[in-house]
Amino acid sequence: MVNSANSDGSPQSHRYLMIVWYLGTNFHGSQRQPNLRTVEGEILYALKQAGYISNIVDENVQDAPGDSSPESESKTGSEIAFFNAGMRTDKGVHAREYSFCFTASKPLYPRLIAAKLPSDIGLVRYSEVPLTFNPRWECLWKEYRYYYPTSKELQVSLDISSIKEALAILQGTYDFQMFSKTDRTRWDKYPLRTIDRASLLQDKDGLIFIFRSQAFSWEQIRRTVHFLIHLGLHDHSLEDLKERLQSDASTNKTLKKSPPFPSEGLLLWKVKYPDFVVFTPFDIWIQPQEKHLIQSQEFHLQNAHVAHQIHKSLFVGLELKNRKNSNNIKNVKTKKKSISNPKNIPKDQN
Repeated sequence: MVNSANSDGSPQSHRYLMIVWYLGTNFHGSQRQPNLRTVEGEILYALKQAGYISNIVDENVQDAPGDSSPESESKTGSEIAFFNAGMRTDKGVHAREYSFCFTASKPLYPRLIAAKLPSDIGLVRYSEVPLTFNPRWECLWKEYRYYYPTSKELQVSLDISSIKEALAILQGTYDFQMFSKTDRTRWDKYPLRTIDRASLLQDKDGLIFIFRSQAFSWEQIRRTVHFLIHLGLHDHSLEDLKERLQSDASTNKTLKKSPPFPSEGLLLWKVKYPDFVVFTPFDIWIQPQEKHLIQSQEFHLQNAHVAHQIHKSLFVGLELKNRKNSNNIKNVKTKKKSISNPKNIPKDQN
């Protein structure tokens, strides 16, 4: 592969959109945070290791895991402007498709980047895009799925028809402040959101709630599912839902926000971009045990079901190739250690 050059002989910049999956168990969310292991932090570390960036600096967050220094902290955030994430997810949330963009003059070698990623993040597909492309604003919609474990007996006790009717009501444009966590750092604290799709799937192990929108408010899905389950138990009514969707609902002191369900049940299922973005699929090599969530003491009781569902669905539709490697499957305990600390990061970084 040959570098193209500008008229002055300098390397020409290219911008790449990449889609990855990740298991959120051992991440403190996707967005970079000081001294914590995050999805963005691991991706940026991989890009640095692959030679696509020399410094990872931001005014408000840490350098790459294990790479911070007083010298780097004195630099400005402009050096990281080449990188943009398409969305954010909370601690414990998983992703089947998560997007980010970066700009580089170095030719794109997907396998090089994939090789530098930890075992709980993997490359799905990639595309070259215009230099002005922003993966957040160009995303047409995102689809999330929430897995709620129920036995067949409990499903019988739930008013499924009312839950489905409520999901139909939720489709549309509303102020979801009663179903989201207040973010006091934003000027648009209670923005309107348009839900394009809200539906329900049932299986013998539980319920799968599906939501599709261009954007979601903080904890919106987890709080909405909590309300819907309690509606199914007749703790709420459809009229209660309609009342909470009114623009002045927050001024009604008799109404309380729904609390959120655990984040471990939430999966970022799919992202959609305009047709001019032409993706190249990446051949995914996954060790057998890497298809499973590595359970930890922090897991909620529902995680046994969530792990089963993620195992079944996280890689559905992706081209998988199982690589048999006895060295990687002999000792599961060793693998757990590598996933929780994939690059021998100091413990205080996790």
